Amino acid sequence: MTDLPLHAVSETATTITLGHDPVPDAIGFRISPVVKAGVVQEGKWAHSWDGAATQHKFSPGHEPYRVQALMLGVEGVYLPSVVTPPPPPSPPTSLHRHRLTVQPGGTDPDSGAGNNYCFCWGKFRSATTRYVNDGHPRTIAWGSGELYSARNLVVLWRLLPELGTSPGRMLNFHTHPNYGGWTPDNSTGVSPIALDWFGSSVYDGVSGLLLSAQSEGARIGWGYRYHWQLLTVAELAALASSGVAADIRLDITIGAGTAGRVVGYVNGTQKFDTGGIQTQWPSQTAYSLWEGIYNSNGVPTTQRMVLTSAQVGRTLVEAQADVPTEAAVIGSVLKSNGQPGWTHTVLG
Repeated sequence: MTDLPLHAVSETATTITLGHDPVPDAIGFRISPVVKAGVVQEGKWAHSWDGAATQHKFSPGHEPYRVQALMLGVEGVYLPSVVTPPPPPSPPTSLHRHRLTVQPGGTDPDSGAGNNYCFCWGKFRSATTRYVNDGHPRTIAWGSGELYSARNLVVLWRLLPELGTSPGRMLNFHTHPNYGGWTPDNSTGVSPIALDWFGSSVYDGVSGLLLSAQSEGARIGWGYRYHWQLLTVAELAALASSGVAADIRLDITIGAGTAGRVVGYVNGTQKFDTGGIQTQWPSQTAYSLWEGIYNSNGVPTTQRMVLTSAQVGRTLVEAQADVPTEAAVIGSVLKSNGQPGWTHTVLG
């Protein structure tokens, strides 16, 4: 029964306080969810024996919030409404913008032509992330005392396709060797979340530029949904024809179990809301953020994309103020001659 109306009293980065009218004859309350170290404790409730209480505190980002009056069968449920934000402003001219081209027939330069990897990754550093080294200059860490300990992450990114329709993995929230290891929780080194574009291939009924939440797929079983669509194949083709880039925004709640969540926007319009999903491997404590073109099976044709370096922060305002600088660019070599199979041109 839901007959205890709840309302928001206050909210900070770490606490949301909900209130309700006094409940006569209540002997106490229990609330859900219980969150420890950013992880929802499934099936558990926190109890209070103060029947006069009219306010209760929760960890934000783990809705719906529930309050039950003990012995009375009275319950209140609070689910914050999702409000579509205005479109983010155009990135400042000081942001790094570059054109990446990747040719087919490549391999990882360290593999001795032992695989078909075709890629070019741009790696950046900025004040809103931790610099570990040039291999991991953009570390987004959420352990105790780290910048993202509240597990809220906003990412702004701009994409303009120019040539090719199957660049593969493009915005990669990778596992991190220093924060849980390359292969935490039997992940085989797979990124928990990423933005992918594998041509017109269909995943969970959708194609085009997709959020791929592979940590969620592992949690629920691969036969269930773990892909969400940002841009259709037709919309990507229209971008290439018009020469106008798409502004992409991701609001990410970092969490294991069902404590995570991603809301995706294109040009200010909400495209999806995953609800409660797993956005990290359970023992992982940081993402290593890479952006570019990557296909481990090889690209079918030359791929060329113009990308503006992703801006990240704990809030929209913080992300908008982020001005990344390039730390490294790496890529595949051609199997035919060992020469670079990629080009990188800075545009601004």
